[in-house]
Amino acid sequence: MNIERIGTTGPKFVMIHGWAMQTAMFEPMVTKWRNTAQIILVDLPGHGRSRADDTSLSPMDKITETLKNEVGDDAIWLGWSMGGLFALQCATKNARAYIGLSTSPCFTERTDWPYGLSTKVLENMKQSVENDAHRTVKEFLQLEVLGVSRKHPSLKEVSEEAFAHGDPQPKALQEGLDLLEHVDLRHEVKALEIPNLWIGGSRDRLVNPKSLEASAALNQHGECVIIQGAGHAAFISAPDILIEHIEQFGAEHDLGLV
Repeated sequence: MNIERIGTTGPKFVMIHGWAMQTAMFEPMVTKWRNTAQIILVDLPGHGRSRADDTSLSPMDKITETLKNEVGDDAIWLGWSMGGLFALQCATKNARAYIGLSTSPCFTERTDWPYGLSTKVLENMKQSVENDAHRTVKEFLQLEVLGVSRKHPSLKEVSEEAFAHGDPQPKALQEGLDLLEHVDLRHEVKALEIPNLWIGGSRDRLVNPKSLEASAALNQHGECVIIQGAGHAAFISAPDILIEHIEQFGAEHDLGLV
């Protein structure tokens, strides 16, 4: 599993990408904080620079234990989309803060959680991956850039970043979809005793903004920000606004990002 470190001063700031993606997508945030934080970029097995790593994504424990041992205590954990599940599990002990970017502790709809995706949607995605993994990921990218204004990267530019180190492994894609379908970390959110920020876009077609609000309400330290007009990848559709909100959160809780 490729773990890249950028910067030598400031707080440890871990970033974990979402389903089918890689940490190259975080470039706007890396550029912003590379001189004020020790940025730690994680490419999950089967993705990006970890494409050759066939470690299973499920169960999550093996990966999260590896990450916690590599990173150590007192880190800020940021996870985007599926990466939010791994970051959350890492942040449950000896962490400084948690930032969930367009993510949810429970991605599928439940009787007591009406904000998630239907299992049918995820089953259809599994079938699509089996039929044509590359095309499925390209279509997924189209959903992520909805809401992007013309001054921000085009779908072609985003695709070049997403596939910079090759397509994600189909095995990892299927395992990721299994996680999204079955994992429920709401109990872990309820137990969080650190500052936690849930932030996403109003035009997100993949994670209902109401799930962000509901997640923040699960514990007394939770906060929620919905960026108007942003899509699932707010660092593409509204990078300056996203960074501003994270820095404000950091200032409120003395996280040392500025």
